[in-house]
Amino acid sequence: IYQDYFKGTGWEIQAIVNESNYKMVLGSKDDAQLQVSINENSISKIKTVDISLTTKTKLHSESGFQKQ
Repeated sequence: IYQDYFKGTGWEIQAIVNESNYKMVLGSKDDAQLQVSINENSISKIKTVDISLTTKTKLHSESGFQKQ
């Protein structure tokens, strides 16, 4: 789903990790990098989504969104 968002909004995908308990997409556009990481707790099955936007001047980060 995140890969589709990156492609559909003009982000160039730089890296993808697709493991059983960890998924990550890193993209770049203009002077910015956007990373979306999803970690799944193997015991509780709770997923945590971390989103980080880095520009040449600022770092914007949101962390801790969880879904069971």
